[in-house]
Amino acid sequence: MLDRSTIRHVHWQLALGQTEPAGGGIVTGYGDIEQEMLTIILTPIGSVPCNPLKGCNLLAYIDRPPAEALPLISREIWLAVTTWVARVEIQPVETRAIAFEHFGITVPWHVKGDVAAEIRRTEVGVSYSGGALTGALL
Repeated sequence: MLDRSTIRHVHWQLALGQTEPAGGGIVTGYGDIEQEMLTIILTPIGSVPCNPLKGCNLLAYIDRPPAEALPLISREIWLAVTTWVARVEIQPVETRAIAFEHFGITVPWHVKGDVAAEIRRTEVGVSYSGGALTGALL
């Protein structure tokens, strides 16, 4: 088991699906930021009891035709990430339909205050099944 006092990073979190920081069960650096963005994208607005405005309103666009839904999904993700992920600045979000109720999302971003401003691209796959949003970093 990993002793939390041995983690040398200021910003870190448990990897999704982990209950203990044992055996590499933490994410740090860019992985930490990407996981934070994924969590915000997949969190429906109103689902965080102490902060009902936190999240992203993707469920409103799942059943719409792709031509109508894709720009609205891009806007919702851009608003959610710029509002709730304070460590990054993002560029316009790219969304594409992969299959019915399954979207591919590209979020170009860089760390705020980064002198070199290296643009990173986080790829996320989001789908709606079983009455809930599911997703993963691609």
